[in-house]
Amino acid sequence: MILYAEKDNAAAFRELYERYAPRLQGYLVNKLRKRDDAQVVFQETFLKLHAARHTYNPKFAFAQWLFAIAYHALVDFKRRQNSQEKVPEVIDDTGMETPMGIPHQALGQLSEAQRSAVSMRFLDEKTFGQIAEHLHRSESDVRQLVSRGIRRLRKILKV
Repeated sequence: MILYAEKDNAAAFRELYERYAPRLQGYLVNKLRKRDDAQVVFQETFLKLHAARHTYNPKFAFAQWLFAIAYHALVDFKRRQNSQEKVPEVIDDTGMETPMGIPHQALGQLSEAQRSAVSMRFLDEKTFGQIAEHLHRSESDVRQLVSRGIRRLRKILKV
């Protein structure tokens, strides 16, 4: 590591990569459970390692430093992933209504499952059984989703 940090030695980097890559990949696959996600974090780890190579303190074990970088890259990845999941769908706030006569803004306030179930029931005119099959839920779950969705829409629209 010292050769790599001081002189940007490509051979030293290759040796570090070959030595630690399998362990690091195993660690990331174990934590993330998805190989593609693990590969993204793996690449980010080595990019961060390269960017921070001049800050390495040889008093400490290289493996610990590398895995600390990997851990922080993993946390950053999870945060990005969670923030993307929480981003609501773009809602048309122009006051336009859906074909069901419900403003897009009101429909957008339902959970995705409720929105899907209500739309399929009243827009697509599907039976509860068909909706259950499409959503991979039981028929009673679908009835509950539709009922709660309608209740929520009434509350939102103050009907």
